[in-house]
Amino acid sequence: YGHSDIRANVVASALRVDEDGVAIRKAAEYIVYPYRQLFVFHAGRKERFDLVDAPSARNYFDIVSGDVVSRCPPGEDGLGVEIF
Repeated sequence: YGHSDIRANVVASALRVDEDGVAIRKAAEYIVYPYRQLFVFHAGRKERFDLVDAPSARNYFDIVSGDVVSRCPPGEDGLGVEIF
């Protein structure tokens, strides 16, 4: 994005909600996205959800976006699937 403070990713099955942030596996390691100014955009609902701490992240991934596995096409670690 041309700005070191802006990072993005796509929700994957290897997502972890930790106390210090949301972690997504990339190859053999996890990338941690700290809760400081963290949000997700739910494309289907065209809605932004602020993830300010572990409880709000768990709420989003368990309740709002809980059936992600049934809605996402199968992909491969590090490759994923075409999203556009």
